[in-house]
Amino acid sequence: MEGSQASQKGVTGLQLAIIFGAILGPLFLDFVIDFIGWNAHQDFYGLLTGIDATLTGIVGMIAFVRYYSRRNDTLLFIGTAFTSVALIDIVQLLIWTETLGFAVNSAHTSLPWSWLASQTVFSILMFLSWLTLRIEKFFGSAQLIGERVLYFFVGTLTFAILIFFLFVPLPPPPHGQFWGLTRPWELIPAALLGVSVIGFLFRGKWKENTAELCIITSLLLLSMAHVVFMARSFVLYDPLFYGALIVKQAANIAIIVGSLSSMYALFHQAEEGENALIRQNALLANAEDELKSALGITRKKERDLAEQLQVSQRSKAKDEAMLESIGDGLVVTDDDTRVVRVNPGFEKMLGWSAEEVSGKPVTAVMPMVDETGKLVPYEKRAHPVALFTGEKITTSMKYYYMRRDQSKFPVAITVTPIMLGDQIIGAIEIFRDVTKEKNIDEQKSSFVSVASHQLRTPLTTMNWYIELLLAGDAGKVNNDQKEYLQEIYRGSKRLVLLVNDLLNVSRIESGRMRIQPVPIDVTALIRDTVKEVFPLTKGTKCLLKIEAPKNTLPLVPLDQNLYRQVIHNVLTNAIRYSPQNRRSEVTVHIAKRTVRRGTKNPHLRSGSYLLVSIEDHGIGIPKEAQARVYEKFYRAENALHASPEGSGLGLYLVQIIIDLSGGKMWFDTEVGKGTTFYIAYPLTGMKKLSGEKGLAQLD
Repeated sequence: MEGSQASQKGVTGLQLAIIFGAILGPLFLDFVIDFIGWNAHQDFYGLLTGIDATLTGIVGMIAFVRYYSRRNDTLLFIGTAFTSVALIDIVQLLIWTETLGFAVNSAHTSLPWSWLASQTVFSILMFLSWLTLRIEKFFGSAQLIGERVLYFFVGTLTFAILIFFLFVPLPPPPHGQFWGLTRPWELIPAALLGVSVIGFLFRGKWKENTAELCIITSLLLLSMAHVVFMARSFVLYDPLFYGALIVKQAANIAIIVGSLSSMYALFHQAEEGENALIRQNALLANAEDELKSALGITRKKERDLAEQLQVSQRSKAKDEAMLESIGDGLVVTDDDTRVVRVNPGFEKMLGWSAEEVSGKPVTAVMPMVDETGKLVPYEKRAHPVALFTGEKITTSMKYYYMRRDQSKFPVAITVTPIMLGDQIIGAIEIFRDVTKEKNIDEQKSSFVSVASHQLRTPLTTMNWYIELLLAGDAGKVNNDQKEYLQEIYRGSKRLVLLVNDLLNVSRIESGRMRIQPVPIDVTALIRDTVKEVFPLTKGTKCLLKIEAPKNTLPLVPLDQNLYRQVIHNVLTNAIRYSPQNRRSEVTVHIAKRTVRRGTKNPHLRSGSYLLVSIEDHGIGIPKEAQARVYEKFYRAENALHASPEGSGLGLYLVQIIIDLSGGKMWFDTEVGKGTTFYIAYPLTGMKKLSGEKGLAQLD
């Protein structure tokens, strides 16, 4: 990794100058020696050898010191190599002084070979240093060679070469020249040193490491000493021999400079590391103080959280107790109508356990049917509608839930969406078994039906006799008597209308209403209905208007009597609650409306509709009364003051007719400014329904 990073760094001019100087320097020295014709005294050899032994020994010690601080194989090889060279130099010096002359060949014949001995050991070890680096990089591990193994190898190699060169008779230098060289064997260590130089250069670390640059410089100098000087030396102590020794000293000095530079860098790094450690300790001390402070805050927060957890657990326990104690059925779902939670009331009423229904759609565990036993479509169920619209949905007693054993019971349902910000994340449904209420309602409806039938006959008879009296068929009546009879007649007619409404409500609620849609001209039917209610505007300043498209609307399959009843009731309310003492308008708008797929409409799905809106500028509906306008017998407070007459059945009857026949109705209102009711049917018309009775006619 270090080598790859270093290789990416640029080479400076100084580094190139040093490398080329190591190559060109020996050549320049050779030129100078040859130019001045320099010949040195033999004592100069002893001086150079002593200096060489000293310098190589120093380099070896420095390398070992660095090795034991960094455990780098290159440093280990350098240390052993220079130590070995120092030992051989010492032996050379002893030979030169003839201290060992009794045991070896003549000093003057052994010295050139001793030079070759030291350089051979050195070049082999430096080559092995480069080779070891390559092997370690290939295997991805450091220090593949143990210290003892290397020490043993170097000691054996040094001793073997010394013995060889000291005691083996050495041949004289060859006669003539070998490719211009008198000592071609000097090229062997030169080649090994050259390979080492190339290896270190390609490693690239010298670009940022001064010590390694100095190693390369030293190896280049020694290689050039062999090639330029020793390979061409003729006799001992000739100028080329001394030139090689001088270059060798320069090589030693170069590597000493690199080692000292490296040690300075190490000491500097150590000093910086110490300073950094001091700074880090100071930061750690500050961090410790901050941690102690934070720990105190954290412990306080832990205590607060523990208290909040206890409060939350108590609150949860209360909520759980309340949910468990609710007698009605409760089911909580996600935004995909899948069951998240149920209460014991749910389990008791439907026969399913909480584990069995968890994660299942409500439609799977809570099948809903209408009064005829048909499954209610998914899109008409309260749960999906609440999730789709985001509004609270309440249903009456006209739907039934199927238990696990397929028995059914009537339910009253309230579904409330669960909001998280502006997003609907689920819904809560509460339902209750209204079997008793259903039975009471059916008995009430039956009573109302019987009572209405019983009342209708005498009322019809009364109206007939009153009409005879008013016509004078039973004798002449005076003006006062006629006025009294007309009041009785109007009251009787109101009673007939009320009885008709009660009969119609009874027939629809009991499922006996018949719906027979046939294609009709809606505009013509509405014009006729407007004419029927026109007498109600007498004595007021209310105007009736119809706005219909110029193009003829398509014929729509509708039950004429039912649709007339719907328009009649809404129009009657609009006139009744319009201002009586100032000019106002009641406008009937007739149009064809198309809702395209993807268009957001809170009331209508995609498709084509017949849309009729009836707009008045009357009293409006108060906000607190808007949710109850379709309730049976309900009338808002302002409606009671505006018109004391009225049963509260008109809008209830309209709503159940529209709901039963597949239409939609909604309204916009503002108190004091008026109300607009919207009545929409698909162009496919009303749903056909077989029943025993039609609508009681408006008499």
